[in-house]
Amino acid sequence: MVCNFRPAGIRPFSPLRPSQTFYRTYKYVAWLFPVMEVISPNFVVNLRDLAIAMINSSLLGYSKNILEVKEIKMLAKANYNPKQQFNVPPDSAKPSCFDGGLTV
Repeated sequence: MVCNFRPAGIRPFSPLRPSQTFYRTYKYVAWLFPVMEVISPNFVVNLRDLAIAMINSSLLGYSKNILEVKEIKMLAKANYNPKQQFNVPPDSAKPSCFDGGLTV
């Protein structure tokens, strides 16, 4: 199955290069990200956390198939143990969002 990530606002890596298209917009709205993190912390997610959450969802699995910012941040902090045993028969597919990895 597929995990759908729904980040509301994504804070990019810094520094951005002036040649990137998003740079022109970001240089005017960069002050808005810290304000939004204080006002509504479940609105803005760091791009690094989003990437780690995507990796962890494929390695660990997740009980929901639509992940909001709150779950993305939680999944980014999950530790992956390569020696962890999944309850999946050897001939079946890798764990997915519905295989019961992490639960909310």
